[in-house]
Amino acid sequence: MDPETVVYLYCSAYGLPHPAIIWERDGQSYTSAETTYGKLVIPNIQKSGKYTCVAENYFGRIRASAYVTVRSESQRKF
Repeated sequence: MDPETVVYLYCSAYGLPHPAIIWERDGQSYTSAETTYGKLVIPNIQKSGKYTCVAENYFGRIRASAYVTVRSESQRKF
């Protein structure tokens, strides 16, 4: 990714009761972006990191992760 790119990450989880979905970046709660159920929008990405979707209900928790790399200026020249 180039800096200042809009990034969309999607996560889906099914269960009864319906699981709540939260997002983390590098293991920390991530709330500085637009989220709707299962979709994370980062309108101006600046930092690489591991983005994790956490789905949780009464019966348990499950995680899925993706690593997003933001390229430096020198990486964008090629």
